[in-house]
Amino acid sequence: MIKVYTNDTANAVKELKISGTVENLVSISPGVVRLSGSVSRNIRMTVKITPVEKYPFSVKSLQLSDGTNIFVQLEQSEIPAGSWELIVVNTREKAGRYFDSVLLETDSSVLPEIKISVFGNVTD
Repeated sequence: MIKVYTNDTANAVKELKISGTVENLVSISPGVVRLSGSVSRNIRMTVKITPVEKYPFSVKSLQLSDGTNIFVQLEQSEIPAGSWELIVVNTREKAGRYFDSVLLETDSSVLPEIKISVFGNVTD
């Protein structure tokens, strides 16, 4: 519900109800990357990105908001067709926490960007 305040004394406040259907445009699993573990381990995670059939897209480019502590690789996947795998690898060599994000630019006018958050917690 939204309240709209007007200068009309007979209708000073109007309540508007907005409803609609939210469509899923893409399946991202997992939705957030959490890289946790010891410096001595190979800390990595793979994210599956699958467009829904009604809204297909291709990934045009990939950017990192920081890129200091992670390496990423994007590969097109055959299963299901048209999907992508984003491999995120920790590169931090000392204990600490960090935050980064991966921004995928697509060729879709409906979903031009996909942002995937990355949280890192590296221990000794």
